[in-house]
Amino acid sequence: MKFQVRHYVKSDYSFIKSILQESGMFDPVWDSKKNLNSMIKKNPKSILVSIIDNKVIGSIIISSHGSEVGLLFRLAIKKDHGNKGVGSKLLEYAEDSVSKSNAKEIGFFVDFKNKELQEYYFKRGYQTRKKPYLFMWKKLK
Repeated sequence: MKFQVRHYVKSDYSFIKSILQESGMFDPVWDSKKNLNSMIKKNPKSILVSIIDNKVIGSIIISSHGSEVGLLFRLAIKKDHGNKGVGSKLLEYAEDSVSKSNAKEIGFFVDFKNKELQEYYFKRGYQTRKKPYLFMWKKLK
């Protein structure tokens, strides 16, 4: 399977939304068209996509927490393209991008109940902190 990795463009949105919905990760605020488009307006390199035949089959979002920490969000692959190296390649590109920004660490939030996903990241050199964290949020007006 030959796929390419490139930066997100606005016309990719419907594919990304579908993939996130399929994987159970879609959030109507975090993953809205308006929110993703505002991310690439601030930083055109903040979202990477994998494509085959001009169709998006996977994506990952790159953000920063200051100058020394890169954060990754929403690594998602279309189910019929899973276990074919697409996620690993997107992760590699994202790590390379963060590394080139001279960040010292990279990380992301993983569902603490999803042991399979945790094992995926452990195999790729990620580790957990000694203290577990719970992501908390509230809606703003």
